[in-house]
Amino acid sequence: MSPLLRPIGILLLVWLPAFASPVVAQQITPSALETTRAQQLFIRGLTQAYLGNHEAALALFDEALQFAPHEAALLSAAADAYAALDDVANALFYAEQALREAPDNPYYAHRIARLYRDAGRTEDALAAYARLVEREPSDLDARLEQARLLVSLGRYTDAIAAYETAIEQLGERPELLRQILHLYRQRGDDRGALRTLQTLIEQDGPNPAYLRMLGELYQRLDDPDAAVAAYEAALAADPDDAEAAQALQALYRSLGRPAASPDRPHHAALPEAASPDRLYARATSLAASAGSDTAATAEAAGLLERVLEQDPEHTGAMILLGDLHYRAGAYAQAAEWLERALQRNPRDPQLWLQAAAAHLQSGQPRRAADLAEEGLILFPGQVPLVRIAAYGLMESGRSEAALHRFEETLVLMREDGTDDAGERAAAMAAMAAIHARNGDTARADSLFAEALRADPDHPVALNHLAYSLALRGERLAEAERMARRALARQPDEPAFMDTLGWILFRQGRTEEAADWLQRAIDTGRAGPAAYEHLGDVMAARQDLAAARTFWRRALEMNPDNPALRARLDRLDE
Repeated sequence: MSPLLRPIGILLLVWLPAFASPVVAQQITPSALETTRAQQLFIRGLTQAYLGNHEAALALFDEALQFAPHEAALLSAAADAYAALDDVANALFYAEQALREAPDNPYYAHRIARLYRDAGRTEDALAAYARLVEREPSDLDARLEQARLLVSLGRYTDAIAAYETAIEQLGERPELLRQILHLYRQRGDDRGALRTLQTLIEQDGPNPAYLRMLGELYQRLDDPDAAVAAYEAALAADPDDAEAAQALQALYRSLGRPAASPDRPHHAALPEAASPDRLYARATSLAASAGSDTAATAEAAGLLERVLEQDPEHTGAMILLGDLHYRAGAYAQAAEWLERALQRNPRDPQLWLQAAAAHLQSGQPRRAADLAEEGLILFPGQVPLVRIAAYGLMESGRSEAALHRFEETLVLMREDGTDDAGERAAAMAAMAAIHARNGDTARADSLFAEALRADPDHPVALNHLAYSLALRGERLAEAERMARRALARQPDEPAFMDTLGWILFRQGRTEEAADWLQRAIDTGRAGPAAYEHLGDVMAARQDLAAARTFWRRALEMNPDNPALRARLDRLDE
């Protein structure tokens, strides 16, 4: 059920200590009982909110606030419910109370700023985002919203200044560069646009749209030779770019150069004796412009294989070939090429991450974890590597080690200033799933509540909670709804298909279960759980031969599964 490398965006909230700690019987006090009651009402209210019953959720939150009137999470939940009912005044009232109770939690400050923005109180929203930026200069979301609001007010100079400051403090992030590029072009700042485009092209490679835009800029800046080079590069990246071809023809005529024949391909076939560097350059250009063009991707892969035939040690070709396989969903082949590249270039932490991710996506969690752990010897404290090690450990059944790595992820993100709400919540949901699998349902439910409180629609958290409920055999109808909501957001995710299939099986709907589990396996990216679950379904249908096949495949992928090994042994007796 790997949630790695998927777009995530939720925030971790921390309950009051009494909410997170079990109460020993002989130490129960009235206040402790009230806090426990508030937590129960809070979770029931969240469930109603998930189902869209916001008025029912409000009633439960109001009752919970009688027991815990100063709990920021409860106040914020009430604000969200009022906002869902379009009651902005009450939403703001409760959101402001939540912020007063937890002034150091950026989530509540963001929530108020968004409410101001949605209510049309733009100046109040601007002030709220300014406070967020002042308190936490690395808060990218706050900076982006601040600049967007300035644009909406027509304050373009201030917006440009806001983006420039963000770039100075946060670095040349693509999302910042794209936004300021739009403003530079809108305001006619050709020099600013030129600098930004050059940086984006350095980061992204030969992007045809950027190169064409660069040609236009050079023409306006009266540098025709540079414009010709830009348009030629655009056509090399995309031979079908009619706009670039037309502009280039016009430039050739204005410069008195012979015009290129419009039917002459800009990517003439390379000779068999082409050098590895020339082959690699062509493959890089094709890969950058391929997008979903499978023919271009296949051509790039073929060129890279020619590179490696001539130069078996060409690390760049191995990395790019691994990346192309990864993009095509051929994760096992990607892992093979990326590991070969690692043998020649072990000093690149990103390469360790890519190789481990490919193994995780190919259904090899143990190898993914081992590779990430090996990378961490060279690059200790690298958050992405710690995170992927955690998921690999979790999916290969090494629960205690996985919990340790998830906890380390949370600590490192706080310490190095890269704290990301979505990654934090995903880690909490994964930890909850481990606790649920280990039988500690109280701790699991507490962690699930924290993760889902921030974003009820987060697909990874929904999937983890749905699977946890299925394992327990509890609230299966609710678990099914959560699994389907997760799939609605990531319909091609095999882990989510596996979860839904297992829930349907627990409900006795074996035909539907088999269909979803087979879909997961057919993606080529399913983990061992999907094979084990489909084996269970086949056994329930008395198709023991098929059950044996799927269980053996699951055991091959995850040899550390004694329960499954015992099941196979009994079947073979």
